[in-house]
Amino acid sequence: MSGEAKPVRPTRACMADLELRVPPITEPLCNHGHDLIAEAQRLPEAHAAGGVERVVTLKDRVWFKVKTGRWRGAATRLPEADHSDVGPQVCAAPWWIGAAGYRREGDPADFYAALTAAVEREGGSSDKWLPTDWDWKNVRIQLELIG
Repeated sequence: MSGEAKPVRPTRACMADLELRVPPITEPLCNHGHDLIAEAQRLPEAHAAGGVERVVTLKDRVWFKVKTGRWRGAATRLPEADHSDVGPQVCAAPWWIGAAGYRREGDPADFYAALTAAVEREGGSSDKWLPTDWDWKNVRIQLELIG
């Protein structure tokens, strides 16, 4: 994997959490303009420098906290991107914001408390926040547009 910065894309589910419209296919999802998505673009560099904070209550895969203002999010770097045999779309899109919500300290509706509760209801799995077929199709089309 090269040291070049990779965009952090919101999944379609995350865009729904943020109540964002799905942009035209010609617009990269990472350029959507929401404060949380903009803040997430710093993750690859912060990760490389060892300056990211994990969502420690999620155990099945590594998720990182994204915070700005009242917004909170959970982003992951797909470890599959470290393998050359996974195909160009995974290597081009290793970073994803899977879920987002509001900070509500001390409230069960606080984003990270709700995220933890949702994973517990799912038997410990955070898979529902990973990219779906729709997300991968979007990446594939984006690669075709720039390639």
